[in-house]
Amino acid sequence: MRNIFAVILFSILYFLASSVVYAEEGIALHIIAPEEILGVGAEFPVKILVDTENSLNAYSVIFNFPSDKLEVIGTNDAGSIIDIMRDQPKVFEKGQITFSGASLNPFLGDSGLLLTVNFRVLKTGSSEFSFEDSFVYLANGKGTKVRVSGEGPVVVSQEGVAVEKDATLIDDAPPSVLHLSLTDDPINPEQKLLGFLVKDNSAGVKQTYVQYRQWLTWSNLEVAQNPMGLPKNVWAVKLKAVDNTGNISEKIIYDWKSFVYYDLVI
Repeated sequence: MRNIFAVILFSILYFLASSVVYAEEGIALHIIAPEEILGVGAEFPVKILVDTENSLNAYSVIFNFPSDKLEVIGTNDAGSIIDIMRDQPKVFEKGQITFSGASLNPFLGDSGLLLTVNFRVLKTGSSEFSFEDSFVYLANGKGTKVRVSGEGPVVVSQEGVAVEKDATLIDDAPPSVLHLSLTDDPINPEQKLLGFLVKDNSAGVKQTYVQYRQWLTWSNLEVAQNPMGLPKNVWAVKLKAVDNTGNISEKIIYDWKSFVYYDLVI
């Protein structure tokens, strides 16, 4: 498991930076959104999915929405085929959401869930969605980068329509930190790589944070990336995961060889 996890982390770090792009038939993105007419203030989910006739194991998506009509109130990765997010999804004021990550097990088939985005209606009218400069990576051992496009239904909103909100999600279970490891960086010997696998199949993971010890005191809490480069003399790392209902999990990993060498010997 450790070796497979390390390979996936390196693929995220290096394959997602690849500039070689290929065209491939039988791969497309699409969305599922409400087809009924919504009123101002209504909240609704949009599911971003992938259909593929070729096995995939990494994804980089740019999703556009009309920011004058819709507001993003959150994202949810519960049930996603993406196991390792490079970062948490980013939302931009111009009406764009970006996210990237990889699957531990290659995906082949229809309607593979990548991410759920929750919106609130701000203004009446037709809301159209689109994908821009989005890519997937074939699970062929080469990290072949494939440009993909997609489309979905148009969400219509108008005044005077009753708004029925879904019941508030009740979730007392914290996220599960399934894997946490420190690995030597094969490219940069001056650092090591932190990798982690966090899942929450109910509310979804909202954010992950990290603190580490190079000497005896903890560093400041900062948003974690996956994988994340850390100084080579780090000997303790604490990962904090928060889900979309506020539940928290923490896990600590130690590198006692670094502690003995850097803190005791040096």
